[in-house]
Amino acid sequence: MQIPCITDFGSCTYDYCEYAKKKTQDLYTIFAPIECPLKANKYSFDLKDRKLPDVGDIFKKILEGQFEATGTYRNGKTGQVYGCLYGKFEVKL
Repeated sequence: MQIPCITDFGSCTYDYCEYAKKKTQDLYTIFAPIECPLKANKYSFDLKDRKLPDVGDIFKKILEGQFEATGTYRNGKTGQVYGCLYGKFEVKL
């Protein structure tokens, strides 16, 4: 099930290279050093204690729980798949 993209959280489309240029703290700690394009490799990261944006009371009830997520990295122009990501996580709000 896809969830709506709300404040860059959910089923969103990103330009990784543009996002990485901002060198946000979360990206930097996950992918340090940030390189674009992202090189082929196996990456793992710990997202414990990450603060999520306030999504309101209604979405809190929907978003709290255990989840599995997948992501696909594609060429924005050709659609060619460059890589994918799979993970399990729990959200407590």
